Amino acid sequence: MSLDLPWWASLKHGGLFLSAPRLADLFPTSAPPLAPYIVARLRGDLQRLDENPADAAASKALLDTVLHDIAGLRDSANTDWQRGNDVQPRFARRAASGEMVKPRRVWTGPHGALLPVFVDDEPRLGIGRGKRSVSRVVEWCRGTGHPLALLTNSRQFRLLHVAAEHDA
Repeated sequence: MSLDLPWWASLKHGGLFLSAPRLADLFPTSAPPLAPYIVARLRGDLQRLDENPADAAASKALLDTVLHDIAGLRDSANTDWQRGNDVQPRFARRAASGEMVKPRRVWTGPHGALLPVFVDDEPRLGIGRGKRSVSRVVEWCRGTGHPLALLTNSRQFRLLHVAAEHDA
């Protein structure tokens, strides 16, 4: 089976997250186009963030658009979002450095599905000082036993898969 997924090849990878044959089974070769109102909302969110990168409301709006409207992770009868102060204390973990590490958002879905979302202000995730946030999320995943987490700075989105002896 030939794998023709240029969008996957265009992403920067660190480690083996999904094998090519499994990827071809899970995803179509092309995604359907986004609805025009979602494109307009995404464009507006990005423009507001460009105008003021420190604007917390613009960052939150962009995350809402990406996670809810594009990824389809909405509140429903079987799913739930916890945000900010509403994230349960059970998701907080003390890091080796002594600081408390807690996701900014947590999505819970059917069959025990869980996606913790960590937000950092570093301009480049995984590079320079941005390595610190990646290592904190990896440590959090290992400490909680949750193998999957999303780390973002509202410009870069890094999906992390963490096991006992490797991460990708």
